[in-house]
Amino acid sequence: MDVATVFIVDGDARLRHDLQRMLESEGYQVKAYASGDPGLRLALPARAACALVDADSFGHVPDIDPQVHLGKLTQPLPVVVMAHEPSVSMVVQAMKRGAVDVIVKPPGRHAVLAAVEQAIATSASHWQRHCLEASHLARLRRLSKREHTVFTLVARGLPNKKIAAQLGIAEKTVKVHRSRVMHKLEVGSLADLVRLAARLDHLAEPFASFDHPTTTA
Repeated sequence: MDVATVFIVDGDARLRHDLQRMLESEGYQVKAYASGDPGLRLALPARAACALVDADSFGHVPDIDPQVHLGKLTQPLPVVVMAHEPSVSMVVQAMKRGAVDVIVKPPGRHAVLAAVEQAIATSASHWQRHCLEASHLARLRRLSKREHTVFTLVARGLPNKKIAAQLGIAEKTVKVHRSRVMHKLEVGSLADLVRLAARLDHLAEPFASFDHPTTTA
C-alpha cells in the first residue's frame, strides 16, 4: 500500500519540524513548507494525501489561497486548518470552504493525528472514485464512433428496432454493435450498461467529445 503524504504549510519553522517528526513517526510521508512556498503546488502525489495549513498563511500566498487552490484539484486534497484561538465564524467559514477540520495551535498529538487520519480517509475515498472513473472512461474509449452512438441510444432505453430506424441500418447490425459494446465495456447485462452510462454522465468529458475512428456499418 502506498504511504500517505501529509503536507504542512506554516510559517513557524519549529512547529513544522515538530509536526513533521510526529507524523513521520506514525508512518506518513511529510513535506513541509513555509507559508506561501510555491513548491506545494508542484509536488502533489497521485495517492492519498492531505494538508495541515496555518490559517494565517492564507493572506501571505501571492495570488492564491492554499485551501482554495487545493480544493480545485481534479482530486481535491483535504485540508486541516490550524489556527490560534479560532473564532466560531472562522471555523464556519473554513468548513464551508471544504476544510475537513480546524484544530487549535499549538496542536496536541491526539488532535493532529485524529484530524490527519480523517483527512487521509477522505482523500483515499477520492482516489478510489477517481481510479474507478478513469477505468470507466478507458473502456468507453474502446468504442468506435458507431458503437458509441449505439451505446448512448441503448442507455436511453431505445429498443433495437428504433435504433436501427434512427441510424438507417439493419436491426441485426444493431445487435452486433450492441454485443460489441457490452464486450468492450465489460458489462454483462442491459442493467449494468445503463448503470455505467449513468456513472459516466457526470464526468467532465461529455460522450460526444471523444475522437473515435469513424464506423459506417
